[in-house]
Formats: sequence, structure tokens, C-alpha cells
Amino acid sequence: MSKKCHFTSKLLGIGLISPILHYGIFAQDWWKTISLNSKDKNIVFTVPFRLYMRVSCFLNGKDFIITVLQNNENEYKPEPYPSTAINSCYKEVFGTKTEYSGMAIEKLSVVISGLGYSSKDGYYGAGEDFTSSFITRYQNSQHLFLLKLEDNQCILEIYHNANKIEQFTESMPNDVWKKVGIHKKFSESYLFRITHETTQNLLQFEVAICKPDEWNNYEKLTKVFN
Repeated sequence: MSKKCHFTSKLLGIGLISPILHYGIFAQDWWKTISLNSKDKNIVFTVPFRLYMRVSCFLNGKDFIITVLQNNENEYKPEPYPSTAINSCYKEVFGTKTEYSGMAIEKLSVVISGLGYSSKDGYYGAGEDFTSSFITRYQNSQHLFLLKLEDNQCILEIYHNANKIEQFTESMPNDVWKKVGIHKKFSESYLFRITHETTQNLLQFEVAICKPDEWNNYEKLTKVFN
């Protein structure tokens, strides 16, 4: 039987944040949710796997060093998850199995990378530029589903690795998801978190937004800062 291994780690290199990777369509592969108990409250936040980030950890009398790189099969994803790398390397070194108890992977992790606003019926306050995505099993392998609201249309794109394999378009958010045929008990507005309490709170008032490709726009950055 495998056993859980808990250990402390040390940051050797901070790495970098890439707009294309960390804020692109595969953003959920570069961020993980962490929960910490602090006194009487639970603090939840996200931490990134920064590109070229280097971390060392001490296991069974030996130092293991992890470097975050891009995936060979899909350059927009990391290669591989830290826990997978540690488990594989540990087995090679010690000739036995271990299970690294790292950050938990949620069953359905949704990333909203763009907010748009509208008063159109059936859009729940969301509008053009609203972008949301998640990864789940589809046709016996993992696929990414990306929802975009553009020009009063709902566009659903399906990706396998870095390749877009299908696209559906409808006028209403809850109609286009029916064409996929999975997770039928959920509506698209629920799956892509349009109706989630946090999203709805943000959609109640229009906030200043600066996209990654606009980070050099001083005027927009000033509005966001203010």
C-alpha cells in the first residue's frame, strides 16, 4: 500500500507569470486553490505555478528539485503536475511507491477570465467580453470548454489539448450547452458560474477592467488602481 508523505519545501526560483498561459484558456492548469485555517475563519486563495519556478523538497534523506515547464503535448499547460513529478521520481530513486499529499484538485474548476455587462433577458447581467472555462471528461478524455459572449451571441468552444475541435453558437446562454450532451442536469449559466453569487455581485456594478494585453495602457491601469 502507498503512504502519504508530508514535507516542507523551499522556493529556489520565483519564475514568471505569462499572460498567455496564466490568463489564457488553460488558466486553471496554472492556478490552484489553497485553504488555510486562521483563528476562527477559513482563508481561501489561489496560487500560481509560475513558469520556470523552482522548488526543493526534502524526502527520505534526499533533496528533490521541481522546475515548472510547459507541456510537450500542449504548450499552454504545465508539464506535469508537481505531485505527479514527485511520485514518479520518488519511485525511481527508492524503488518504492509513495503518494505526495499536495494541493487538492477540484472536480470542476471554473475560471472566469473576462467580465462583460448587459441587461439582456436570460443573460443574468453578463454581456460581451464575458469569458468562462472549465475542464472535464468528454469522449473518454479531458477537454476544455470555453464560453464567450460576443455580439449578443453565446459561443461555446471545445478544446482537446491546444486544438479547438468543435464550436457551437446560440442566442441564449442555456441553449448552447444542450448541444454538447454531457452534464445534462446542469444549465450552462450554472456550469460556467454566470449565476454564482460572486459573479452576480461583480455584475451588479461595472468595474474598471484591464486585460493582460492592455497592461501597457496607462489610462486603463490608472482607472483600475483608483
